[in-house]
Amino acid sequence: MQKTTIVKNAASLTLMQVANALVPLFVIPFVVRALGVEAFGKVSYAQTIVAYFSLLVNYGFEYSATQEIALNREQSCRLRVIFWSVLKSKLFLLLVAFLAYVGLIFLSPRFEGDTMLYLFAFLINVGMAITPTWFFQGMESMWWVALINVVMKVLAALFILLLVVGSSDYNLYVLLMSLSYCGAGLALFFLAYFKYELKYESQFDFSPVRKGFPIFLNTALSNIYALGGITIIGIYLSNAEIGIYAGAHKIVSAMSMMLSMPLSMALFPALSREFSQSVQLGWKSLKKCIGMVFVVGSVFTVVLYGMSPIIVKIFLGDAFSDVVPLLQMLSPIPMLVVMATMFTVQGLYGMQAQNAAPLVGGVVALFSLVAYWLAIPMYGVYAAAVVYIISELLEIMIVYLILFRRIHP
Repeated sequence: MQKTTIVKNAASLTLMQVANALVPLFVIPFVVRALGVEAFGKVSYAQTIVAYFSLLVNYGFEYSATQEIALNREQSCRLRVIFWSVLKSKLFLLLVAFLAYVGLIFLSPRFEGDTMLYLFAFLINVGMAITPTWFFQGMESMWWVALINVVMKVLAALFILLLVVGSSDYNLYVLLMSLSYCGAGLALFFLAYFKYELKYESQFDFSPVRKGFPIFLNTALSNIYALGGITIIGIYLSNAEIGIYAGAHKIVSAMSMMLSMPLSMALFPALSREFSQSVQLGWKSLKKCIGMVFVVGSVFTVVLYGMSPIIVKIFLGDAFSDVVPLLQMLSPIPMLVVMATMFTVQGLYGMQAQNAAPLVGGVVALFSLVAYWLAIPMYGVYAAAVVYIISELLEIMIVYLILFRRIHP
């Protein structure tokens, strides 16, 4: 593997995740103090609902399109075809998602009185549809992506700190967050268009769509156990309880992204090429990476558990003191997420065995959905944390067994 390229892209992706995860997280102390627990719970619930529609817009292109670009990056004509095929597909999926979303928010009584909140929250998907991060990942050129993301998120953070001053400003907070994604998406689209001379191609390539479908299914199913807890809490419990669980979940999600996404996305193009040459070669490299990730993840879990009181006080404030035991309970999640990502993304997707992924996601999603539905009404937010942890462990075990049988038939 091209170690220098991987390190450079991992560093760029880390910077991008700082923008996507940590910048909003650093803003949260000011936001929760301005909005209060209930309004923060409203915002978090809206963002959770929108996240399900984001899955449709993103489809599985972050891996299938990245892989296609990585394998064809020396062929300029193929790059143009893939680029425009993926972009047109994402815009079509954006339209489908918007129509379904509008139907949901206008027909369900749960969303009455907050129509603007939910519409502003959906704008994030416009940014996701036009952002060609998958293209730059496949080209293993992530520096500009990281820089533009940082600039846009920092600008959004500054406007939030200046303008969001009271509980009635929760709509404005969500709008500013969504606009930062739209701004980054436009900038990166034009950067890719001019830098790589990606003039319009009418020819349509179904390869990223076909390869992305099982990835989309698995991602959608896996998000049921990642986001299902907040969703079902919103059905049975109060906005304040949503705010408490969402506070812990946002911290854990940000830590998970920081730990898993940069390394995973930087490794994916190189490991895909190794698996295309030889399954044994790819598996050998993957095992080395998994060992390193496990050690780092274990240390991360211990630190997160011990530092939970300080982290909650800094990021959420005294009003969220109930988050501390919940965050300690969820402290293994970043390590479990990165391990699951390594096995599923680098293993299954890398060897182009993504067709097995929806089976894994379906089994784990069914378990988690039933468990959430039964446990949350009786035991509250702590039940959601326990189910989330068990679900991640179940995913890791099932994927490992599938990989082992493929490597050693």
